[in-house]
Amino acid sequence: MKLYRERNHFSTIGLGLGILGMFMWLIPIAGIVVSIACLIFVSIGLGSRWKTSAYFGLVLGILSLALTILRSALVFYMR
Repeated sequence: MKLYRERNHFSTIGLGLGILGMFMWLIPIAGIVVSIACLIFVSIGLGSRWKTSAYFGLVLGILSLALTILRSALVFYMR
C-alpha cells in the first residue's frame, strides 16, 4: 500500500514537468533534460491511482520532446 501511495507523486511531478517542458523547448539542452525527466516520472506514475494526470503528462512530455528535437534540428541546419 505504501508503494501505491508513493507513485501518486510521480504522476503529479511528471505532469508538472510536462507543463514546464512546453515552455522549455525553446532552450534545446534544458528542453531535452526536462522532457526526458518528464517521461521517466510519468512512466513510473502510470501505475498510480491518478492515471489521468499521468496520461496528460505523457502527452505533454512527448510533444515537448518532439518540439525540442525539431527546434534543435532546425537551428543546426540553418547555420
